[in-house]
Amino acid sequence: MAGVFTKHNGAGYADALICEAEGLDSLRAALRDAGVFCIRVPEVRSVGETEMEIEAIDSGAATTATFQMLGDGLAQMHKSPKLQYGWGGDNYIGLSPQPNRWSATWVYHYLNHYNLFGSGYLEGCRRGFLMVKQVAGHL
Repeated sequence: MAGVFTKHNGAGYADALICEAEGLDSLRAALRDAGVFCIRVPEVRSVGETEMEIEAIDSGAATTATFQMLGDGLAQMHKSPKLQYGWGGDNYIGLSPQPNRWSATWVYHYLNHYNLFGSGYLEGCRRGFLMVKQVAGHL
């Protein structure tokens, strides 16, 4: 049995590690289904609100060849067309909440759920719209 790495929840969100474990399991399955075996994703041993135990994976040197394998493997995984793009529920990117919805295209999903949200643009647009709505209500 491989060693164990324990990660503690410092995100401030009770479900952060649970969401991360779901993501690891999904990524591992997607790589396997695409026939990609050069990228290792740790097995989740246990997970709760405060900590997650995952398989410890020994890392090797970061070389041009290993980056090429990583890129080729991720490209292979993304080759197969999907019926929908996104994730079934909200989760996190690092310490930031990440809203998710299913989208018909990856471009729509990326622009509306990752790019605009991550840059703060989407929230700024929402606040601006609410301000216009409030002002219009007083006219």
